[in-house]
Amino acid sequence: MTEQWDDSARRAVQKRATGMNHADAVAAEAGLRDVRQRQPKAYCLESAWRQNYLDCELAEWQRLIRLLSEDGFGVYSPDKDPAVRERTHANSKDE
Repeated sequence: MTEQWDDSARRAVQKRATGMNHADAVAAEAGLRDVRQRQPKAYCLESAWRQNYLDCELAEWQRLIRLLSEDGFGVYSPDKDPAVRERTHANSKDE
């Protein structure tokens, strides 16, 4: 189940980040971090799920921020993302 959260969160962040530059991504990550900090403690399964999902999203934002900080990367596009290309290549081999 965690792998599904991870993959779903990763795709959601990549879709939202498309067209963003480094500063935009930093702002989006900061907003998500604020939401995560305001989440109540995990007293029920739903809030635990939400916390795990937000943690997966934060990890992906942090990866994209590192990627966008590289010289010459410009704005984010899944087509330029090495991790997306690797996953696409791996999925095509599995089929």
